[in-house]
Amino acid sequence: DYAAFLRHQLASDPEHAGGASAVDESVTLRRYMYGEQLNEDAARMPDLNAREWAILAPIAAAVLWMGVYPESFLAPMRQDIAALEARVARAAPDFDADNVVGTPREHNANYVEGAHGEAHGIEGAH
Repeated sequence: DYAAFLRHQLASDPEHAGGASAVDESVTLRRYMYGEQLNEDAARMPDLNAREWAILAPIAAAVLWMGVYPESFLAPMRQDIAALEARVARAAPDFDADNVVGTPREHNANYVEGAHGEAHGIEGAH
């Protein structure tokens, strides 16, 4: 649990327990939850190299921008979406677009009496 993690962090490093950076906290949390890395090759492997950061940074910036200012991406699409919606509406068949909501039939209207020489109008007799 998180309280045990905080106690462990405070006991292991009291100087930085309150002001540790997010990276330090995530590394400490990973070590606490999963233990030390026992695979020697994986332990020596760096998290991200410079090329991977160069690829990831613009993608992360675009995702952050989309989350904070979504209208900057949605506004240019509105006219095209409206044109596409109008085109689809013109192509929709009439029978599909004329659905009318009505009242449901009574329950017994679903049963047919006398089909195949038997009485099927009684619920449970079918």
